Amino acid sequence: MKKKIAFLMALVMCGSMFTACGKDDDDSSSSGKKKQKTSVTDTTDDEDEDDDEEDEEEETTKKSRKSKKATESTDEDDEDDDDEEETTKSGKKIKLPGGDEEETTENSTNKAEAAVNFKRGTNKNGVYKSEFAGLKFEIPEDWVCATEEEILSMMNLALDVTDNEENFDQELLEQASIYEVYAKGEGGKNIIVAFENMDVSNSLDGASDLIDEEYYFDNMKEQLKQVVGVTYSDISKVEEVEFAGQDFYKLSYTATYDSMGGYSVEQTYYIKKYDQFMLFIVFTSSAECEDMSVYEDNFSAL
Repeated sequence: MKKKIAFLMALVMCGSMFTACGKDDDDSSSSGKKKQKTSVTDTTDDEDEDDDEEDEEEETTKKSRKSKKATESTDEDDEDDDDEEETTKSGKKIKLPGGDEEETTENSTNKAEAAVNFKRGTNKNGVYKSEFAGLKFEIPEDWVCATEEEILSMMNLALDVTDNEENFDQELLEQASIYEVYAKGEGGKNIIVAFENMDVSNSLDGASDLIDEEYYFDNMKEQLKQVVGVTYSDISKVEEVEFAGQDFYKLSYTATYDSMGGYSVEQTYYIKKYDQFMLFIVFTSSAECEDMSVYEDNFSAL
């Protein structure tokens, strides 16, 4: 069973925006060619009857083939259900290791309630506050924050989506990554605050029940090794630390960009799981790889 672990790659960003991919046009007519009927003046009644019988036999054969395929498909689905855990969207019954259907259904209901209760934080007068995560971030002086429009564009959302609060909240819950703050200082150093909705970002419904911070970081480190054009070194061990008055998990590394003449930055990730949401706070250093730990004190409990 394949599980997709999504993670935020806040490497340089430089004001770049994510773009939506278009869907391929698959309205092909080659698979649905119709047989044309022709008539001639010298066709006999006997030949018409023979044609009708052949058409009936052909139609019967087609129906038989469709029925057989449907039966085979059902059998394959039944086998897959035996080999893998059954999962569905929140609020429906799912089977997960160590729990029966009733227990996981209750968990799914709780997750659905947590999703409904999720609210974006506020960023006013240089202070970001998240009631959902129970923390605040005092943005360093002279730093520049991305505007609301720029933040939304990172999620492929237009500014006018905020006109309707209810619709906007629903749009956010359909996002894999929900960006909150992108603050940038001199030399390219920056701090990003974002949430990942793991029920959206993972290919397996219900996978967020099985993912904790350590599991997430372990998979992240494996994926870093597969990135082309960037060399990751000095990858630290995952450690549990006190951050913003709460227990967070921390991972740091150095990223060197081969295509940029060996340009290097240091990054530190702080993550904490809230139900199906993973909170990310990412520190990225400037080209001089300055010590970013001095900004830890800018975060505190709300």
